[in-house]
Amino acid sequence: LGFCLQARTNGLGIEQLEFPPPSSDSAEDYLNHRIAITHDIHHVILGVPITVAGEAATHAYYSCTREDPFYIGILAMWLTHGLMAPEEHRTIWEAISCGSRVGLGGSVS
Repeated sequence: LGFCLQARTNGLGIEQLEFPPPSSDSAEDYLNHRIAITHDIHHVILGVPITVAGEAATHAYYSCTREDPFYIGILAMWLTHGLMAPEEHRTIWEAISCGSRVGLGGSVS
């Protein structure tokens, strides 16, 4: 899966996986670094598109699986976007529900 991600990003001319390493050796910094690098593949694994709703679903998943207020803050940003773009409000909430169910160990359907 990692090889396919690298091949795809290389084919698109994206140097996504070549971020500088984290500044410290802590496990949390390493994990946050890896999440940032492989974020787009989480869309594939979760089965969500790279859209506002897909980002909301992905960050809902992160919020449920990580004890880090950063992801809750990002999720709040997507909720705010739903208030500012009423046509996307329902889709965003449905995506958050989906990401939360998966993050809490449930099913997508």
